[in-house]
This record gives sequence, C-alpha cells and structure tokens, in this order.
Amino acid sequence: MEPAIQGIEQGTVAFERDGDANLVVRLAGPWRLRSDMPGAALVDRQIAATKPKRVTFDSSGLTNWDSALVAFIVELSEYCHTRGIEQDRSGLQEGLRHLVELAEAVPEKKGARAEEKRASFLTRVGEATIARGVSINDFLAFLGELVVATAKFVVGRVRYRRIDLLEAIQQAGAETVGIVSLIAFLIGVILALMGAVQLQQFGASIYVAT
Repeated sequence: MEPAIQGIEQGTVAFERDGDANLVVRLAGPWRLRSDMPGAALVDRQIAATKPKRVTFDSSGLTNWDSALVAFIVELSEYCHTRGIEQDRSGLQEGLRHLVELAEAVPEKKGARAEEKRASFLTRVGEATIARGVSINDFLAFLGELVVATAKFVVGRVRYRRIDLLEAIQQAGAETVGIVSLIAFLIGVILALMGAVQLQQFGASIYVAT
C-alpha cells in the first residue's frame, strides 16, 4: 500500500493494487473544505504510473465529509473518463454516491460561460488615454480649488462661523472615538479569526493574538 498523504486534521487517501487490473482508492479521516486536503491530481498521477483497468473505492475509514469530498470524486471521475478507465463506486457511502451522481447528472451547457473578448490594441490605448486624462483633469481641478481656498484663508477673505468650525472638529474628533474604537476592535477580531484558520494548518494557532 502506498503511504497516505495527510496533514493536520485533514482527510487521507491511500492506494492499493487489487490484482493487476484494479486500483483501490482508500479514503479516510475528515474531508472538509476548511482543511488542506489531497487533490485529485494525486490519484491521476498514481493512475498514470500503475495504468489500472478499473478504479474502486473504500470509504469505510471516513469520519465526516462535506462537498469537498464530492468535488474530489467528481474530479477523479473526469480523470478516469479521459483515460478510459472504469469505476466501481460501490465502496462509497450511499449518501456520497448519490451526491456524486447528482453532481454529474447535469453537465455544464456549452456557451454557458461568457467568453471574454479582448479589445484591440488601439481601443485599449484610447481607453487608457481617456481615463488618464480624466484623472489628471480631476486632480488639477481639486488642486486649484485647494490653492484658492488656502489663499483666501491666509489673507483673511474667507467668511465662516467659528462655531460651525468647532462643531465640525468636535463631530470628527471626540464624538467619533466610540465608533472608531468599535470598528477597530471588530476588524481585529476578524483578522484574528482569519489568521487562526490559516495558522491551524501548521499547528501555530497559539500565535494568534487573544
């Protein structure tokens, strides 16, 4: 039997030759999207090396699974179909087998994906030039207004109510401390959770700030 490929809290796949014609794919452990799982290309390389006539499955070692395992089986089926290799799915759990059959029941329609049309070179240059010109025009307009407003403020020709200025400073300063602190806390929690998921794959979740 080939050694199983496995990681931290992830599913495993192992191979065993059953005679000269059959290749048994043994699935075990948890197969979930949140964990780093083996890819179907691993099985394809094994098939290319052993060149079996039939691929069978053994899922008795599975503990729990989700759509990640379904996608794995479907992708493996495409490899087998391309190489003209038969499959025996009787070793898969009944629920898993039904989901795989359901996923393969409705093939993707031709033309369902919109084809991306690449514009000509002259069109791309023209669009980039126009966009750059608009950006420069907006920047110069803003800079001009800023210079004029600053000059009027320096020579004392700007008319405004000081109470309005103080109110704006208060609204943008003291009154925003609460909401800014809350947003900073929530962003920190989100970053910590995202980091924990990634670090968990390497057993380094202890380094997540608490």
